[in-house]
Amino acid sequence: MMKKLRLFQALLTVLLLLSLAMPALAHERVGSVYYFGGDYQDVTYDPTVLPNGCLLLNGYRQQAPSNELYRETRAWLLCLKPGGEVAWEYLDDARGTTRYVLPIVQADGRITVLFYNSPSQVTEELAIHSFSQDGELLSKTPLPTELDLTCGRMADGYLFGNPSDGYVFANESGVSKLATGGEGSVNFNGGPSVLPTEDGCISLSFIHSKDAASRIPVIVRVDTQGHELWRFSSDEFAKGSFRRGILLENGDLLCLWFSNDTERQCLLRLNASGELVWRLDVPWDLGSNLTPCEEGFAFVTTSQKKTLTRIRFTLINEQGEVTEIRECEPLKDDTYGCRIFSWQGEAWYTAGHARNEKRVNDRQDSLELEDVALIRLKDCALVEEE
Repeated sequence: MMKKLRLFQALLTVLLLLSLAMPALAHERVGSVYYFGGDYQDVTYDPTVLPNGCLLLNGYRQQAPSNELYRETRAWLLCLKPGGEVAWEYLDDARGTTRYVLPIVQADGRITVLFYNSPSQVTEELAIHSFSQDGELLSKTPLPTELDLTCGRMADGYLFGNPSDGYVFANESGVSKLATGGEGSVNFNGGPSVLPTEDGCISLSFIHSKDAASRIPVIVRVDTQGHELWRFSSDEFAKGSFRRGILLENGDLLCLWFSNDTERQCLLRLNASGELVWRLDVPWDLGSNLTPCEEGFAFVTTSQKKTLTRIRFTLINEQGEVTEIRECEPLKDDTYGCRIFSWQGEAWYTAGHARNEKRVNDRQDSLELEDVALIRLKDCALVEEE
């Protein structure tokens, strides 16, 4: 009898350890929305399609209820198969307020991500973590914490700094200062405005005029030393700004330009040498969230009507004409940080959704209701012409 009891206790211990090692992951579909998450806040940032066709999502998972001073999170990677099933996930074991940002698929096939541990909003740990495409952790390379917040991806590493103090490039081999600064130099805006290339990055940015009275929008390609390879600027686009850059497989750049003075926006395509290939006027009210897809270009917008959220996809062809509008069913969710991206030629949407249906009481922090949401354009209903 005692032997059976010990065996039962041992089995319970193993099951408990497995439950701790493999965090619970809800994989739920409600209507046209796929949800991924657990009991607390789950956040992802940068959808990245891997060479094997899988989709990598990076961010963090909250581990316990938050308080006024501290929110414990764990850096999180979630990899999905082309059919939407979970291929693998990784939850870093470091305690604190940790997250993964800006994945890079390296030339040798490895995945690197930038790791932050920032309890009380102060960066206490900064590193580059390396993984196989099967989710195996390969290495952790620490970086100086004084680098603080990154401006974006650059070649096989990351860009840090600001116009006043200058910029640096950091990868697994070390940190080096860029040859930038002075009159006419570029201000790297960061985030989706900085796109990595094999030899550096492309920045959708601006320079100050000589009297610093105005900002001139430019698109600049630089190498990892900070030397300019080309610069695109035009009087036609002087009174506006470049946004939402996307690098295509052949090295061409797709981006939007917004006018400062009128309700006008254009879609531009530049070749790998920085020369304008074509420009296309697109409807102003489509916003800046777009991706190329098999049918042309897909835009997504979100709006609130009473207590419901509406997510609308608009397809345009290469002539700038609206060819199709689709909408997800109205949701009770509040949405945060929506992004649209292309996966296997199709347009997908991802965002953080605070699922109000999960609320237990009115005192519950709404952030703790947040799950990761995925929606495929083709799963949404067609909208008749309005």
